[in-house]
Amino acid sequence: MTEQSPSEAEVIAWLREHPDFLVQQPELFAALDVPHEAGTTSLIEKQVDILRSDNQRLKRQLEHLSGIAGENERLMQRLHRMALGLVATDSFDALHQRLHDGLRDDFRADEVCLLLDSETAGKFADTDIATLPERQPEWMQRLLASGEPQCGRLTREKREAVFGSAGAQLGSAALVPLADRGLLGIGSESDERFHPDMGTLFLDLLRETLQFRLGLDDRAEVKRRQRA
Repeated sequence: MTEQSPSEAEVIAWLREHPDFLVQQPELFAALDVPHEAGTTSLIEKQVDILRSDNQRLKRQLEHLSGIAGENERLMQRLHRMALGLVATDSFDALHQRLHDGLRDDFRADEVCLLLDSETAGKFADTDIATLPERQPEWMQRLLASGEPQCGRLTREKREAVFGSAGAQLGSAALVPLADRGLLGIGSESDERFHPDMGTLFLDLLRETLQFRLGLDDRAEVKRRQRA
C-alpha cells in the first residue's frame, strides 16, 4: 500500500509548529527553490515585510489604547470633581442643579431626569422631580431590582416613562437604578452615545455617589453620624 504524502496544509501546519526546522536543517534550505531575481521578493525580504506590517499594526493598536487610556483618565477626573460637588451640596435642589449641569456640560448629556419615590421627591422644594409610578411596568421593576445600569436605544414606552415628552428626540440613553429610591435617566440625541456593550464603571460610581447623597438627610443616617 502506497503511503499517502502529506497535504500542503499539513506541511504548513507542521512548519508553523517547528519554526526553527530550516535552521536545524540548513542543507534542506539550500535545496529549496527560492528565486531572488530582479523584481522578485526573496523569502527573507518577504518575512521582513510581514514583520514590518505587524509592527505598524501593533503600533496603531498601542496608539489607540493610549488614546482610550487618556480619555478614561480625563473622564475619571471629571467624575471625581462632580462627585465632590454633589456630596458638598447643601440642599436637594442644589444637588439636582449640580447633577444636571455636570452631566450636560462635562458628559455631553442632552437630557437628565431623576425619577424618584414620593418620599425622596418631596425633599426637593423648588425643583420639579418626577415620581415613580405607583404601578410600575414590568421592565422598570426588573431594572430597579437588578441595580445594574442599562444602556442603549430605548423603546417609545421607556422613553416616555422616564423622560416624558422630551424622550421623543432621544436616540439612546442610560438608565441608572438608585436602589429603592428610583432611577437616573441620562439621554442623548445620538443613537450611538449609549450602547449595550459599553462599560458602566462611570455609571456605577455615579450611582453610588447619588445613593450616598440622597441618604445623607435620612433620619437614621443623621442619628448615625451624630453617634459617630
